[in-house]
Amino acid sequence: MSRRFRICTIVISILLASVLLACDNSSAGKLEDTVEKVSVCGVDEKPVSRLLAAVLDSRISRDDAVSVLGILLDVCRHDLPEKPFTDRLDEGLGKRVPGPLVLRALSNMHSDFRAVKAAVSGFDDKETQQVVLAAGMAVTQGVPLEFVLDCIRDYQEQAGRNLLITVFNAARGLAKIGVAPKFVEMIVLAGIDSGSMDRSWQHVARVVAEARDRNISDADVTASAVDVLKDNGSLADLMVSVGFTERDMGHSK
Repeated sequence: MSRRFRICTIVISILLASVLLACDNSSAGKLEDTVEKVSVCGVDEKPVSRLLAAVLDSRISRDDAVSVLGILLDVCRHDLPEKPFTDRLDEGLGKRVPGPLVLRALSNMHSDFRAVKAAVSGFDDKETQQVVLAAGMAVTQGVPLEFVLDCIRDYQEQAGRNLLITVFNAARGLAKIGVAPKFVEMIVLAGIDSGSMDRSWQHVARVVAEARDRNISDADVTASAVDVLKDNGSLADLMVSVGFTERDMGHSK
């Protein structure tokens, strides 16, 4: 057992004991039991300790904390990617977001990731988690869940793990900068159909952002991207197609 792990365990024990002193018997038992199960499963101790500190500080209720821990426990038991959930929890706690809103965000994410994992098949455990992470994070950024699920169900055998990860990472970046879902879907489907979307295309959002600075519409960039992908072109080819190179990036007039 590492020194850091021992320290985290001690901190959790102290925080939990402090919280339990302020609980009634039923509430205390439920919280203590859930914390123990989460620890045994192997969930990262740091966000758990921060959650207990928030309960102690009355920033989140004990009931909401138990529900949050229940989500983390299910994530652990079903081998879903843990980091997106602990990152979202840390973000909410750090910004002092009300407990019910933190819980709602985690619940929605949990539902989406469970749906994504249920659709993935034909990969080993490590590959499955990689695909689920990329697809789930795309949904988190605003790519429609049903579109992601359709891509997985219809194309996972044809596309394979690496291409699925690439198209979902590309979709995530595009959604993050507010590209309309219809354009995101056109680029993703062109990438899958052509099979030519290499890892450089994960940064296609940078090209769209640069094009916007040059008053080139998202629709025009999307049309160019589809044509380039059909011709098995690279992201560099897309830049040339819309009128600039990587050297020009950030130097629009």
